[in-house]
Amino acid sequence: MALAYRYSARIGLCAAEEAEQAIDALAKAGFATDIDQHVLASAKSGTYAQDMVRGISPEYMKRYFRPFDGQMVAVSNDVRKMISFRELNLIGAWPMRGRFDLIFCRNVAIYFDEETQSAIWSRFAECLVPGGWLFVGHSERVPDMIGLKTAGNTAYRKAADPRSAPEPTRDANVH
Repeated sequence: MALAYRYSARIGLCAAEEAEQAIDALAKAGFATDIDQHVLASAKSGTYAQDMVRGISPEYMKRYFRPFDGQMVAVSNDVRKMISFRELNLIGAWPMRGRFDLIFCRNVAIYFDEETQSAIWSRFAECLVPGGWLFVGHSERVPDMIGLKTAGNTAYRKAADPRSAPEPTRDANVH
């Protein structure tokens, strides 16, 4: 699932290990995509088994989730209303308009050949605002020539000014 975020309009929830960062962004709204309608339906339901969210702090759990069906939790309705779900084939036409501040695309590109990966990274770079962030999986690497610079183990940043490179920060690392 690819997820994008615009401060005034877009993101989605990824894995528990980065969920708190994503949840903070969700407070501003989200756009979640996948090629598989079943995955989208599952994500849209916003329900998770307790073990899937165990890495999320009690504060975030209380603020953004509610108990659901015994052993499950559900994302709060306030958060779910801010997320738009769309089908997206990364190598087909993209339904998104505008640019994003953050894009999470973790452990997806590894299934494509190098040429297709480069095309996807380039498209993501084009979709980011200057200074925008791309978060990828631990097995994925974005080539420097794409216009994004390494800013952490799994984080890349588009230069705020095309003549300057972004400054890496510890906060950019997603583990």
